Amino acid sequence: MTVFNQWYYSFSPYLAQFVASEPTVRFAVRLMLCPLLGILHVAAATQAILSFGQELSIVASGLVASSLIGIFYCAPWVTGILTMVKRRVRVSLRLAQLKPLITLWLLSIVSILIGEILASPLIMMFSTATFVLATLSLSALAVAIVMLWSYAKQSSEARRHLSS
Repeated sequence: MTVFNQWYYSFSPYLAQFVASEPTVRFAVRLMLCPLLGILHVAAATQAILSFGQELSIVASGLVASSLIGIFYCAPWVTGILTMVKRRVRVSLRLAQLKPLITLWLLSIVSILIGEILASPLIMMFSTATFVLATLSLSALAVAIVMLWSYAKQSSEARRHLSS
């Protein structure tokens, strides 16, 4: 939370002031925040279900929140960017290409365990920030790759059907 709070409060007061002064922007921001409130409810429910293990429940709720935020808010942007890149550069996208990011994600979990064992706030801050960012990135990229793969497969089948 310390890492998040430092990042968030570095810009949020100025942003909140702007949003409060612009009715159209305020309405758009409210619409955009509705899914986030649902995501946070699901994360809170996850934490409550796993409350028998305090640290486990915190990591699990962070996993749920980060994944859903990545899917809902980031995947559409990542899909658009990857679509543009694929049009310009002949690139094949596969889930296997996520291995370095999966490795980073797994290392962040190991680091969380080490931070917990050593009771090190510094290790915990670094490892949980890495865990959240890696989870968010993995979920967004995985969904984008699956969506593009699915679209390519449907397009291929449609072309095959039209040519026969």
